[in-house]
Amino acid sequence: MKEIWDQWGDEIRQLFYSNYGDLPYLLDIEVDKHLFRALV
Repeated sequence: MKEIWDQWGDEIRQLFYSNYGDLPYLLDIEVDKHLFRALV
């Protein structure tokens, strides 16, 4: 998904933000076993 996001231009990114909010920021979170365990 991150590769797709990196290919999009500003106009498409703004449209995505308006529909899904801060969801794209989750693409930059590094998930480790401790974080994953806390989420489940």
